[in-house]
Amino acid sequence: METERTDPVRRTGRARPPALGSGWTFGLLLILAVVAAFAVLYTTSNGPVAGSDSVAYIVAARNLLEGNGLGWTYPSGEFHLLTHFPPLYSLTLALFGLGGADLIDVARFVSIASFVVVISTTAAAMFVATGSKLTVVAVAAAILADGVVLSVFSRAMSEPLFLVFQTTGVLLLLFHSRAGRLSLAAAAGLALGLAAVSRYIGIALLVGGALGVLFLGGIRPRRRLIASGIFTAFGLLPSLLWGIFLVVCEGSTLPRQVSMGIEDAWVALRPFRGSVVDGLWSMLPIVGGVEVGSYRIRLALLAGLVLAGSVTAWWAHRAWQCSSEEVRGRAGASLDLAGYSLMLAICYLGGLAAAFLFVRPAPDIDARMLVPLRILLWQGAAATAHLTGSLWARLAWLRRAPVVLAALAIAWAAPSTLATARSLHEDAVGYAGSAWRESCLIQEVRGISREVQLISNDSAAILFLTGRSAYDIPELLDCEPRVPFRRFGESAGDVTETIYREDGAALVLFSSAYWQFDAIYHPDTQARLDAFVAGLDVRTSCPDGEILYYASAP
Repeated sequence: METERTDPVRRTGRARPPALGSGWTFGLLLILAVVAAFAVLYTTSNGPVAGSDSVAYIVAARNLLEGNGLGWTYPSGEFHLLTHFPPLYSLTLALFGLGGADLIDVARFVSIASFVVVISTTAAAMFVATGSKLTVVAVAAAILADGVVLSVFSRAMSEPLFLVFQTTGVLLLLFHSRAGRLSLAAAAGLALGLAAVSRYIGIALLVGGALGVLFLGGIRPRRRLIASGIFTAFGLLPSLLWGIFLVVCEGSTLPRQVSMGIEDAWVALRPFRGSVVDGLWSMLPIVGGVEVGSYRIRLALLAGLVLAGSVTAWWAHRAWQCSSEEVRGRAGASLDLAGYSLMLAICYLGGLAAAFLFVRPAPDIDARMLVPLRILLWQGAAATAHLTGSLWARLAWLRRAPVVLAALAIAWAAPSTLATARSLHEDAVGYAGSAWRESCLIQEVRGISREVQLISNDSAAILFLTGRSAYDIPELLDCEPRVPFRRFGESAGDVTETIYREDGAALVLFSSAYWQFDAIYHPDTQARLDAFVAGLDVRTSCPDGEILYYASAP
């Protein structure tokens, strides 16, 4: 009886998998880690991809290192704490930048290290679940060969850090299910809690993890309830500390707003559903590159795959309960990983749907946002195949299915992935690239007196490359057309235009403004631009834009 109380693995017949320290396994993991590091090192040779969100993270870290606080200064001179974005990525950049290293180089290092950790923890989870070196290599290689995943780790963004804590949390959850130790539940909760302060959507993973701890694992129901509570408490701790910090500090702001005015959620989610279906369809090896009919056809085919997988998992779970102790021990870890992957994936999608409905501005649901699902689906599919093949001798071939599927995925993705890698290697996309570093207009902005206020259609570029804050052009910020067309500075009721008209501010208009106006005015874009700059004093003209001042006579 004492053994039953203290050894949940023996009580349920869930034998521990082979040790991770075996020579071949360690060697394979090391090779995969080296390949991951080299891949990101190659794609970021000219610097990581840096967009407007990257600017927010890097500038906040830069200001923290300069002693100004975690945030940035608005053009009005007011300092605002970082609240639009979670803090952990900026804090990580600042930590590694303490020695004076350039934060772009630090961001590159963080991306390289993160990819190594993600590949290692994903491979370790697959080995714990299956004990198959071939499956470990296949799944890790498929993730390495995924061009979307590689592009995410080539960016100066918080996603790499988020994925580190996601995959580490899954591995710790799997260890908890194997050993039943409450300390492992606490560690898993903390890992997924750190994911939540890397990207706010990580709160959804906490929900999935808490449900997984509550329903999975070889320990008694009461102990699972306690473990789930401990997991949740440690998971909420980082977000709680961040919230307390914001409450007690002055000068914080929250640009994103929560809107509860959704009457017909299903209709409001139509763009979200379309983006998710397209994103999930693109993940399918070979088939994902084929244009298959309409949205409804793709949705029906995907629903069929999900239903088939769910029925298979349910069927396998019932069979596992009725199996011998030996079979249960061999397949128990696969069952746990399949369950955790499914719960986390569902909760992640639910979190994205909630954000799309209630958060303003709504997040873009693109391939980058769905990368966490790619890793979870690979883990879940491989674990389910191994579980099914372990329970029925006639289906033993399914244990090799992940290897075949990964080989197809790699063959299908390799050409586009190599093209993406070469493109990123030749020149970084975004503000870290040579086009922006050598910008004529940016050089001219550096020569403008600090006493002169700046207004621009790309304030992020100016902040990132010159360290100066600039006002945004109002109609580009709110995406609302201005009718009738007037030149900039003529709207008496607009604060930014008043500053331009009365305070002698400089309008820095990059050539990219055409496409920004085009998103609002479409066929009337050129007419709007002509009216926008009519009669303004062009002081500087460069190949990539102009600097204009207000002139009293149009």
